[in-house]
Amino acid sequence: MSNVLAKLTFIFMCFLFTNIGIAHADDEGPNLSYTKTNPHDEVSTAIDNLTAWAEGELAEHEMEGLFGAYPDEQKLIRQTIDLAKQLKQQADRAKNQGDQLKARTFYYSAEATARYAANMPHMLEARLAHTN
Repeated sequence: MSNVLAKLTFIFMCFLFTNIGIAHADDEGPNLSYTKTNPHDEVSTAIDNLTAWAEGELAEHEMEGLFGAYPDEQKLIRQTIDLAKQLKQQADRAKNQGDQLKARTFYYSAEATARYAANMPHMLEARLAHTN
C-alpha cells in the first residue's frame, strides 16, 4: 500500500511541477492542445501532463480496489497509457527526421490516447454502476 501511495504522490508532484498551462476546462480534464493558439508548441508537454494524470488515476483506482474483480480492465488502461507514450516517441522520431506533419499526427494521437486513458477508470466505474 505504501508503495502505491508513494507512486501516486510522485506522479502528483510531477504533474504539479510540470507546465500546468493546460488548465482544466471541465470535469473531463484539460483542453486538448489543438484548441490552443500554438498547439504544436504545447502538445508535447500536454502529453506528459496527461500521461501523469492517467497514471495517477490508475494508481488511485488501484488503491480503491476497483480492479480486484476486473484485472483485464486494469491491464487495458495500463496498455493505453503505454500506447500514448509509444505514440509520443514516434512523434519525436518523426519531428527529428523533419516530418512535421507526421509528428503532429502522432503527437495529437498520443495526447488524445493519454486523455482517454485518464478517463477510463471513471468510465469503468460508470459502466459498473449501470450494470449492478
